[in-house]
Amino acid sequence: MKPVVRVTFDLPPKPLKLLERHAKVVRAGTSDGLLCLLRDRVDAAVLTPRLKIVSVMAVGHDNVDLRIAASRGIVVTNTPEVLTETTADLAFALILGCARGIAKWDRFMRKGRPWRWEPFEFLGHDVLRQTLGSSAPGGSDARWPGGPAGSACG
Repeated sequence: MKPVVRVTFDLPPKPLKLLERHAKVVRAGTSDGLLCLLRDRVDAAVLTPRLKIVSVMAVGHDNVDLRIAASRGIVVTNTPEVLTETTADLAFALILGCARGIAKWDRFMRKGRPWRWEPFEFLGHDVLRQTLGSSAPGGSDARWPGGPAGSACG
């Protein structure tokens, strides 16, 4: 008999179909496994004797009462590092956006006013060959273009 896995959110069709090949998927009730998000509180009421594993689809697991899970022999997993490169990409995009005034240009263009080129309008600042620093926890700064924090860009 397939194990029962409770899923607390809407999985996209492809991963849902894959999970259904190996388990009976339910949205409520007791189960052998729990696939949840960081927003789901996983406390003593959820950590039932039948439950064997909790899989948090997030980097953290602050939503799970780890003490109770451990005392009941329930394994708790998460997805560490899953957003490290994504966070570094976003940080770099924000740096470029700020340096080049992307938001200012966007607001200007959306107003639909006539524009004529001026040599010193919307210049922004170069990022090439600049030293960038980061104090990002979790290693995102090591994923920046050019390597760890404090490295030259370009």
